[in-house]
Amino acid sequence: HFIDLEYYIFQDVQNDGQDLGDLLVQKSHAGVQVRIIYDAVGSLGTPGSFYDKLRAGGVQLVQYNPLNPLKALTHYSPNSRDHRKILVADDEIGIVGGVNLSTDYESAPSFRPANGHPVWHDTDLEIQGPVVPSLARLFDGHWRDQKGPTLAPVTTLPKYVAGRQIIRVLGSSPSKLRTRYYTTVLTAIRTAQSSVWMTAAYFVPTYEELRSLKRAAQRGVDVRIILPSESDEPEVLAVQRSYYAGLLRAGIKVYERQAGIMHSKTMVVDDVWSLVGSSNFDQRSVLFNDEVDVVVLGNEAANQLRAGMTADIQNARLVDWKFVRQQGIGQHLKAWFWRLWQRLL
Repeated sequence: HFIDLEYYIFQDVQNDGQDLGDLLVQKSHAGVQVRIIYDAVGSLGTPGSFYDKLRAGGVQLVQYNPLNPLKALTHYSPNSRDHRKILVADDEIGIVGGVNLSTDYESAPSFRPANGHPVWHDTDLEIQGPVVPSLARLFDGHWRDQKGPTLAPVTTLPKYVAGRQIIRVLGSSPSKLRTRYYTTVLTAIRTAQSSVWMTAAYFVPTYEELRSLKRAAQRGVDVRIILPSESDEPEVLAVQRSYYAGLLRAGIKVYERQAGIMHSKTMVVDDVWSLVGSSNFDQRSVLFNDEVDVVVLGNEAANQLRAGMTADIQNARLVDWKFVRQQGIGQHLKAWFWRLWQRLL
């Protein structure tokens, strides 16, 4: 009946020889209502011909916060971005997480394939059941805010099946003073009793996030942070490493995942509370970006995520004091400079 896609980076990706654009046009011609929201900055490199092809095929598109002030629909806010990654189909299936519809993810399963792209490691969550319409409502809110065309309502009759886990969708929008992700994550870390394991694609924590992690470790909680060893944002990597000494002093285990770019944004607390979403553990996600994250209460999701983290650790280097001391003066100067701008990274 309908497909809603909302992505920071939206490109004509391929899978098994099929282009995303062709698939969406096929669905539109078959009577499926297809709506797309893409961010003006994140999708800046996407050719206009791709959008033209979709529009000609009956797909409805909205650009979030255009960079051209003459096209601003409300107030001009070039720094406020839609960092969400959402797919909703018929209010029955939802996909959310860190994965963009980006050609970066087409990298081959070797570290440096012929196309020059490193392998991207990321995590999405597929959900079914009565929580899926919560994702659809988030999409509808942005569609209305960005003056998307009014479409006839779609009548669907999803057959919800009761699941074994409790799920809550967190839609964060700093411009509307809603930072549910930030409050939820701080509460989870501060109340953790046994463990906090997390992956962070861009580790530029706020003061409260950093303090909460350190205090958790100091009270005996097993805190482990899995970070990238390579990044598409090298300045963030420099800032990330500048925090290592303080983390090690607090008793936190830090790992740098090798062989590719780790882009996951996940957390597991006490083997029962899990989080997957688009929010980075940085200040931009708190101050500027509209984000979406999902909290799951239950052992099944926690065990799956923890197994993935364990695999990441097996492919990672444990950060120790020797690694910290090997950082030269150039690295320290670079980190010092970029920390002056860390709110914008």
